[in-house]
This record gives sequence, C-alpha cells and structure tokens, in this order.
Amino acid sequence: EAEKYASADGKELSMVFQFELVDLASGTYGKWTDKRVPLKDFKRVMTAWQTELEGKAWNSLFLGNHDQPRCLSRFGDDSPEYRVVSAKMLATCLHMMQGTPYVYQGDELGMKNVPFHDLSEFRDIESHQRVPRADRCRKSSAGRHDALPEPARKRQCKNSDAVG
Repeated sequence: EAEKYASADGKELSMVFQFELVDLASGTYGKWTDKRVPLKDFKRVMTAWQTELEGKAWNSLFLGNHDQPRCLSRFGDDSPEYRVVSAKMLATCLHMMQGTPYVYQGDELGMKNVPFHDLSEFRDIESHQRVPRADRCRKSSAGRHDALPEPARKRQCKNSDAVG
C-alpha cells in the first residue's frame, strides 16, 4: 500500500511513515515493553522496506519516538562496555539507508532508557492512566505482580503487601 500513496510519480504523499520496526516485540505491554528486538527481526523489517520501496517510493527512517523506549536500549546494547559503539552502529545504519532519517531527541547522544524506581517518577499521563494504582501491585495466582512490565513491577511493588 505504501507504493500506492507515496510513489515517486504520484501526487498523494511525499513519503511513508510506517511503524513496523518500532512495534516489533511489543508484547503484552505494548509500547511499554522492555523486550529486546532480535537482530533477525530488525534486519527483516529494515530490508523489506528498503527492497519494496527502492526506486518506487520514499520512506521515513526512524528507530523510535516519544512513545517508545530508547532505540539504543531496544535495538542495541546500552551496557557501559558497548553503549558508544552500539549507538554509532545504529546511527550509521539509519543514515545509510534510502529514505529520510528522523532522529528522536537524545538518540544523537546515544541516550539509553532511564531507570525508574516508582511509577510516580513518570511524567506521562498515559502511563498513569494505563495502570491504576490498585493494579500496579496486584499479584496473580502465580504470585507475580502482573500490571506492569517486569522491571517496573519489581521496583513499584517490592515493598507492597497488596495481593489480588
């Protein structure tokens, strides 16, 4: 469908914005996932868009946005040992593809996800609305806190006596 709306000789759109890459590995918690994207999936999506649109339509290139975890933490390795080289690799990959690259603020510096210790530290209305207080620390029958992704759940509920 992208070709249909953003073809080089068409008059509809100049480029396509598609979210297939940033939606990879979204899992149970959608965009709040802490799942890493497997390299083979990353390559498959990037290659498909490059191949399918080559010479036919123009693509937007981005690895994240304000609704996603930092691209370095999702697609690269944000450990102290590999953070810099990983950020450079992702930037090189993005800028060497055919299309218009968009760099989300902080990605140019190799920023990684910030570790939050409590949901109250989030300055995001959607996050607060998505997880009601009573659900944040609810335990499932298996004894797990099941309303937040694993890292946030551990931090938010470690001192909680709430059970479901």
